[in-house]
Amino acid sequence: MSISMLSAAQISTLSVTAIQGLTSTDMASLNATQVAAINTTDIAVLTSTQVSAIGSAQAKGLTATQIPYFQSSVIFDTTQLSVFSSLQAGALSSTQLSNLDTTLVAALTSTALSGLSATNFSGLTSTQVVGLTSAQLKGLTAAQMKGLSSTDIGEFTSTQIGQLSATQLNAITTDDIAALTSTQLGGLSASQVGGLSAANLSALSSTQVQSLTTTQTGGLTATQLKALSTSDFSDLSSTQVGAFSSAQLGALSAANFSAIDSTTVQGLSATQLGGLTAAQFKTMSSTDITDFSSTQVGQFTSAQLGSLTSDALNALTTTEVGALNATQL
Repeated sequence: MSISMLSAAQISTLSVTAIQGLTSTDMASLNATQVAAINTTDIAVLTSTQVSAIGSAQAKGLTATQIPYFQSSVIFDTTQLSVFSSLQAGALSSTQLSNLDTTLVAALTSTALSGLSATNFSGLTSTQVVGLTSAQLKGLTAAQMKGLSSTDIGEFTSTQIGQLSATQLNAITTDDIAALTSTQLGGLSASQVGGLSAANLSALSSTQVQSLTTTQTGGLTATQLKALSTSDFSDLSSTQVGAFSSAQLGALSAANFSAIDSTTVQGLSATQLGGLTAAQFKTMSSTDITDFSSTQVGQFTSAQLGSLTSDALNALTTTEVGALNATQL
């Protein structure tokens, strides 16, 4: 009688000897329910040849309980792995995972990959990590990202970093963020930079911050800029600050705006100057006001000028005062 005629209950009681005697044809004739009925003792003696006969429909029947019992020499193929659920993938042992080459890892869906424990995901080799597809990366959980070490995160390419969501990036520890290379940071989009938490933004070193392009720093939000300490703000280069929008400049604390060097200040356009707030003007010292050129002073609004202290007003040179128009006065 063909094994395909046996019930699930009967298959679950087959001896090791009977299981070892099954041919590839026998294995291929089983349905998903029958495959799921094979007990773990019998699973442990199945050979690579026997397992390779299991098709995708049957592979769906493998249980999370069975999967860790397969011999380490048994490697699932792409057809089988492509139908694994998150529970099935999560049941793979660290040894089984390490035996998968990049093609096999790439066969796992993003849903399946999200089933890996943080420990097992962290255990993937650099070769396996580099082979992860865009779709797989998008499926990684916050727990998996949080479990990565600085060495693990260093295995991601700049392209892969650029495909991570704000939630995934902010799940990375501050130590891991601080370990990103300038090349990896180059993969971030302006929106990703704008999505970094205050803690992770602060964790970037001056070298990392200054490696960001003006397009990337253009993504910094008002909330992020308001939260920057003077130490963090000082990491930004004059070129980066000089490229800020009027809204970004207006979000700077008085202390941070005051820290901008005179050369950068004098390079600000009329549009950028228009974003400066009354609060920023109110705290300008006589030294700060002298950083502006007479042309810029002539572009101040009456509200901005009205917010200056008497000391700051008195510091205006005759040339700067001469640049003021009737509306400003």
